Amino acid sequence: MHPPLIIDKHPICAEFIEALTRCHKEHSVAKWWGACNDPKFELTKCLDREKKELRAARQEKAKAEFREKQERSRQEREKRAQQEQQQQPQQPPTPPQQQPRQQEQPQSQQQQQQQQQQQRQQQQQQQQQAAQRQPPLQDARMQLLERAEAATACFALFFNT
Repeated sequence: MHPPLIIDKHPICAEFIEALTRCHKEHSVAKWWGACNDPKFELTKCLDREKKELRAARQEKAKAEFREKQERSRQEREKRAQQEQQQQPQQPPTPPQQQPRQQEQPQSQQQQQQQQQQQRQQQQQQQQQAAQRQPPLQDARMQLLERAEAATACFALFFNT
């Protein structure tokens, strides 16, 4: 398959387009049995070369634009960094002060027990909340059965009349 054969759109392959068009006119019926295959193959090769050349040119252009954009953004970053340095007053860096470490005091058994009890209570509350969010499976089954019985009753009334 090839694109529309317009000579203005494909000036590089103009002679191959003309050869294929001429062949189709000369062999209006024989073209269906391969009389114009050779000019068509040559045209296809030419269109491929043209496409590769155009693609390479577009890629080079895009790469150049990308490099320019990167360079502009790098320059803008450097400019912003310089402005920020100028705006900030020049102060010598102060060494970090070392604070004495506070020794961790061992927890008493009573505090540990209180923490464990609080953790258990939190777990129980989470379990209760989860149980409230999801109805038990038995309730869901009962609801389904009730709906099915109601539907069956309506169905029976409709067809018995």
